[in-house]
Amino acid sequence: MSRIVYGIYPNREAAEAAKRTLQTAATHRDREHEVATAAIHEHEIRPEDLPPAGRSVREAGLIGGVFVALCVALVLGLLRSGAFAGVGGPDALLGVSLGGVLVVSLVAGVFGGVVSGLGGSAENRAEFRRLENAVATGSVLLTIETTRERVRKLARAMKRNGARRTGSI
Repeated sequence: MSRIVYGIYPNREAAEAAKRTLQTAATHRDREHEVATAAIHEHEIRPEDLPPAGRSVREAGLIGGVFVALCVALVLGLLRSGAFAGVGGPDALLGVSLGGVLVVSLVAGVFGGVVSGLGGSAENRAEFRRLENAVATGSVLLTIETTRERVRKLARAMKRNGARRTGSI
């Protein structure tokens, strides 16, 4: 999954200098994509330069859905196996078949995915608003698309090159 790393700079000159420095440091072939996607946003943020909101929402939904499904499957599996027999529990769950455990886990996973996706969408919208406000108040935004593994490294490099604030979407 690719991510957008951003840095907020006090003016265009600082953002351009940081962009040149980061592009010069990107000599390895797998960094060509980063160089090609580097964009400076001065008066407005163009939506086409930012990741589609669906990408983060799908990622959050997938992670949330899998997590919820695994947790429900674990709890129901433990109940079914009698691990909590001494504690007591609903008799209806203790006799659930393995197929029932799988169905309930899948339904819970879908529900967890939907809820997580909605949460991811709300988080993205809030972050976009903060970035738009920063640009509207005179700051300049530098964005670069990169891999998840390189997010921290690029954010630190932006900070070293004059960014007041960094982050990723």
